[in-house]
Amino acid sequence: MKGVFKFLALAFIAGLSGAIATFIYHIALARGATPSLDLSYVDFISITLTALSLMITVLGFFVAAASVIGWTTIENKLRDHSVSYFKDQLKKDGQLRTEFEGLIASIAYEGIENFKPHEQEKEDGKEEPEQNGETEYKDEG
Repeated sequence: MKGVFKFLALAFIAGLSGAIATFIYHIALARGATPSLDLSYVDFISITLTALSLMITVLGFFVAAASVIGWTTIENKLRDHSVSYFKDQLKKDGQLRTEFEGLIASIAYEGIENFKPHEQEKEDGKEEPEQNGETEYKDEG
């Protein structure tokens, strides 16, 4: 909001400066010379195109400022949503955490043929007695 007020103050000062410059030009012109009211087609087109290019430039600055503000807003919302999503997924019973744990276990046990960790045997329905936290290697081949 502070930036908007700065921009409006700058626009007001620029407009006031233009008005003062025009007033000084007319006072200086009124002293000795008479202004010509004849305007050729070439002069009219050059003035019109200059004004049009100035308006398009100002519009471009507004669009650029709006796009920067919009991008920042979208980026902040996306960051907040991503952080909350991954916090939910990486909780103790989160789906992503379960998949990561399974992936890490499969990588850790890769290359050990016919080996099932104790937890996987429980899931398969083969309940075995506790062995004081030690995992027993089984050869099922």
